[in-house]
Amino acid sequence: MNRTMKLVLGGAVIALLAVAAYLSNQQGSTGEESKETENKAGDVAEMPVVGYRAPAFELQTFDGQTVKLSDLKGKPVVLNFWASWCGPCRDEMPDLETVHKQYGDRVQFYGINLTSQDNLDKAKAFMKEMGVSFPSLMDADEKTAKAYRTFSIPMTYGIDQNGIVSEIHKGQINKVVMDGMLQRLVANSGQ
Repeated sequence: MNRTMKLVLGGAVIALLAVAAYLSNQQGSTGEESKETENKAGDVAEMPVVGYRAPAFELQTFDGQTVKLSDLKGKPVVLNFWASWCGPCRDEMPDLETVHKQYGDRVQFYGINLTSQDNLDKAKAFMKEMGVSFPSLMDADEKTAKAYRTFSIPMTYGIDQNGIVSEIHKGQINKVVMDGMLQRLVANSGQ
C-alpha cells in the first residue's frame, strides 16, 4: 500500500470516528437517562448517585429488627457496606466507631454486611471484636448492594435528612474524611 493510500484510509477512519462521536453527543444517551434528568428537577429519581434519592431498602439487623431507609428520614444517615473477610473494612471500622460515638446523636449509622458473601457468625464476631455499637444490617440476597452499585468494599454513603445521596466514598476512608463528611451532613441538616 502506498503512502497516499495509507493517508486517505487513515483520514477516512478519523472522519468516521469524529462523526460517531458527534452523533453520540447529539443523540444524548438512552431515554432512561433523560427520564432520570427530568426527575432530578422535579421528583428526584432513586439511584446511588450524589444528588439523587438513595435507593430504598428493607433489611434485618443481626438482632432481627427490620430497618427501612424510608423510616430514617429526618436525620442524616451513613451506610457502610462491609464484610468480615475484608481487610480495609477491618482497618476503617475503629474510625467509623469513633465518629459514630461523636455524631451518633445527630446522624444514624448502619453497617450493611454483604451476608451472601460472608459467614453470619464471623460477621457477628467481627462486630463484637471491633467493639462496634452501631447496628449492622444483613444483605443476604445482595439486592441492596446491587441497588447501591457496591461492586467493591468498603463503600460508604452519606445520605441527607431528606433521603438524598450527598457523598459516596469508595474504598477505605480514614477518620479525617469521615469527620468531614459528617460535619457536612450535620451542617446541611440544620442540626
